[in-house]
Amino acid sequence: MWRTKSRQWVWGLSILAGLSGGCLIPDEIARSRSSTEGGAGATTGTGAGGGATAATGGGPGGGTGGLNTTTGAGGGDSTGPGGSGGQGNNPACGAPLDTYFEVLWKKTVIKFDRYPPDIAVDADGNTYVGHEDKALTKLDKNGNPVWSYTAGFEGSGSFDAVTLGPNGRVHLSGTNCVDPPSPNPQPICFDIHQLIVQDPGASSPPVGDPDYSALVGAKCAGPVTFQAPDQLVCATYGAITAYGADYSVAWTASPSTGFAGQLRADSANRIDVSLSCPEGDGYVPCLRQHAPDGELLWSASYSNTPVGRLHTGGLEIGPDDRLYASFSHDASWGDPSTTTYWIVQAMSDGSVVWTEELAPPEAPEQDADTEIAVLPSGEVWMAAPFGPEGSFLRGYSMAGAPLTGQLGYLCLPDPVRITKIRSDHSGGLRLLAGKDLYALARKP
Repeated sequence: MWRTKSRQWVWGLSILAGLSGGCLIPDEIARSRSSTEGGAGATTGTGAGGGATAATGGGPGGGTGGLNTTTGAGGGDSTGPGGSGGQGNNPACGAPLDTYFEVLWKKTVIKFDRYPPDIAVDADGNTYVGHEDKALTKLDKNGNPVWSYTAGFEGSGSFDAVTLGPNGRVHLSGTNCVDPPSPNPQPICFDIHQLIVQDPGASSPPVGDPDYSALVGAKCAGPVTFQAPDQLVCATYGAITAYGADYSVAWTASPSTGFAGQLRADSANRIDVSLSCPEGDGYVPCLRQHAPDGELLWSASYSNTPVGRLHTGGLEIGPDDRLYASFSHDASWGDPSTTTYWIVQAMSDGSVVWTEELAPPEAPEQDADTEIAVLPSGEVWMAAPFGPEGSFLRGYSMAGAPLTGQLGYLCLPDPVRITKIRSDHSGGLRLLAGKDLYALARKP
């Protein structure tokens, strides 16, 4: 059962609750959402349009069908078959992956999934996988290996943040572990190692940039992005700093306090930031934007109800420089049964277009990090965990309408945790699930 949650939002509240037996079409999500933009499929009625469509039905596999109601442009009501009921031995999954995506290829890319690596995809569809053993691997758009790079720092470690920059620059950060003196049996992981490598664009492996390690290094311990033409921007608690091509400081901004989750540069070279901002006895989800020279342009929070623990998730830039961000939170400290997820779309001036809050079908057993990917059409997909190992994908149109038949699980023989999801920049997705990397093409 999808748990029911509601939140009082700053800009208004409406709740749409449904009843379903599966999580491919998670209609038992209680949606707290608001829309200031009209168009087909907007779930609440504040946008333009007046038609309603309801679909109720049963699906194969032993579940009951769901009730799915949306309101948007149009003028009539219709009722017909719908709902997918489950898949027999996997009642949390409503349909196989190939119902809505074609699997182009699948590669096992990591040995251990205890410390999930990061992936990044360039404009040509090449995928960069930072993983254990201090390694970075580049795969072409067909999943074939191009090169592999191993960092030369002492100790072992993994790269859990990969950021692509201009002219083949790749920023890597991750955990560095060393063996402790005897008799301690376990390695000590205490350092966040940062470096930049230069992708030669051929089959030969990249080379490290010693100037970055010497001049910046640990100063960039937080999230990073690249600002055209060649500046590196990184965030730490309470400060954002841009470094030029020679790694001298180009600008520094000191916004009000907040824990920065992600940074992105938009087409106008503005820097967008997702944060968990302290308020009262807890935290609220925030977005901020800085001008190309670092000036703070605006700051907006997207809830008036502080929560005990807030995790920033994905942050991506979509069409028209719209911001898409995801968050997860526990309503009470250390109680995963209270976990809910938020996804927000805002215009480039910070004004909200739509948002949704939802609860997983089963509470995750540990910290619940969310990921999002935005396709060129403005369609957005969020991956979030539930239960001990499972994950679900949930898709939205650019107008905020939940896509009919969005995935519950990756429908594999065993539950698997989706740790990363990225756009391939041509209408598909790259998905890291467990130890495997998937290339997915969205079906029409």
